Amino acid sequence: MDREAPVLTPPRLLSLDTANPKRTCTQQELLELLQCSEPKIRRLFEPSHIAKRHLVLPDPGPDGPSPDEDGEGLLDKHLEACERIDSPVA
Repeated sequence: MDREAPVLTPPRLLSLDTANPKRTCTQQELLELLQCSEPKIRRLFEPSHIAKRHLVLPDPGPDGPSPDEDGEGLLDKHLEACERIDSPVA
């Protein structure tokens, strides 16, 4: 018996939304937060068309701008931040 193959509807994207972390800073604030004094790096940030950045950064530690993070800690931090981002779906 010959059976016809079922007609499959291709997947479609029904909606798209953008969600960002709540913490923002300007390029200058980011340079200050990271205590960046390297001229080559500063030149990348200073004449920027980027008004602000949404960031997932750890709170500054007592010995510097932020604690060192290993790969696993960095991944965990970003996964937790994704869970906290409020993105109402219409």
